[in-house]
Amino acid sequence: MGLLDPENINRLCSSLITYSINEKLYHQRWYDEVLAAILNSISILVRRNYLLAEKLLDRFDQMKVSDGYACEKMHAQLYRAFITYIKTRVVLVKSF
Repeated sequence: MGLLDPENINRLCSSLITYSINEKLYHQRWYDEVLAAILNSISILVRRNYLLAEKLLDRFDQMKVSDGYACEKMHAQLYRAFITYIKTRVVLVKSF
């Protein structure tokens, strides 16, 4: 994914999210790879175009992610906090 431009990364991952929601992939065994691909794409977009990363995070929040994927949820929150820092240059501490 790192070789694609940010718009294509966003488009592909948005399609992957839509497909996983429509097909209810959260019950499938390869859901781990879907979440990993989306979070890796967000990681790339944070460095290249944080506004697209923020849009992708909003789409990620629409997915059903169970508590068994707490690590993935924490990564998403970390990326969101990083985007907030980029926008405001202020470190926000959020209690869970």
